[in-house]
Amino acid sequence: MYPSHLHSIAPSSSAQSDLHPRRSPSSASSGSTDCCAESFDLQLKVLCTMDIDNSSSESSEEDSKLEELLMINMIYEYESKFLNKVPVRTSKLTGQQFIDELIQGSGTVCYELLRMEKSCFINLCDELKRKDYLQGSRNVTLEEKVAIFLYIIGHNLRQRVVADRFQHSTQTISFYFKEVLRAICRMGQELIKQESTELPDHVKHNPLYFPWFNNCLGAIDGTHISAWAPAEKQVSCRGRKTVVTQNVLCICDFNMMFTYVYSDWEGSAHDAKVLLDALTNPEANFPWPTRGVKDIMHKNIGVEVAKLQVLESF
Repeated sequence: MYPSHLHSIAPSSSAQSDLHPRRSPSSASSGSTDCCAESFDLQLKVLCTMDIDNSSSESSEEDSKLEELLMINMIYEYESKFLNKVPVRTSKLTGQQFIDELIQGSGTVCYELLRMEKSCFINLCDELKRKDYLQGSRNVTLEEKVAIFLYIIGHNLRQRVVADRFQHSTQTISFYFKEVLRAICRMGQELIKQESTELPDHVKHNPLYFPWFNNCLGAIDGTHISAWAPAEKQVSCRGRKTVVTQNVLCICDFNMMFTYVYSDWEGSAHDAKVLLDALTNPEANFPWPTRGVKDIMHKNIGVEVAKLQVLESF
């Protein structure tokens, strides 16, 4: 039940959802619309409650003044938030202009901001477009989408900071970041693989490396990648440096190309445990070497697995 002097502006049940306009992905709103809508509904409920209480007793002059103040404040907030909106992203340098400056400017600036050489950035965009993994949209080009992705992961920036740099809403930044992430993951399945088991010439004909690295496919190492985890998993993902990370195992060949990546392990997990899981898990698709070396590794793995089972039994 609405107060008598609010009947003329009180929304009906069917039109109440139209009080708060929805935001599009390219909207410049910064997220305060939802807060204003909640404040508007709260004040409206307070007025309705006061009207119900006053119907059972005489309304005092103080209650009437309070109703008027709440009503004035509610109208002012609604008008300032929904009717007289103030533009948020007002920089003269748009996201596309920023990308054009990077491509046409110094290669050092492009490397410092995107953590990638200018030629590599252009080739990445062309490859994503050629394989049809990513396309530009009506308001955002493919180069700008990729730059948004690299800008975030290269400097571990928050989306609000990137939204101000590229002059888009946070919802737009989040949408295109996930779109580029899915495209990069699809491309990674084609790139991260063992191309050849033969030693390259710069290793085979160098007495410092050959024959010591004969039948060697590459080097294995682990690294910790900063990651977000739910609250119930943050304890296991927090390593010795108090940062929430994932322990990722990688293999790199002699041409400095990644040939294998095994992720999804918590930051507190030991490198040996991650390696044993990659070797013993059939679904991990570990790139095994030649037959003789594989048999030796199988024997050593069996011993290590037995030791691990003994330690976990205590």
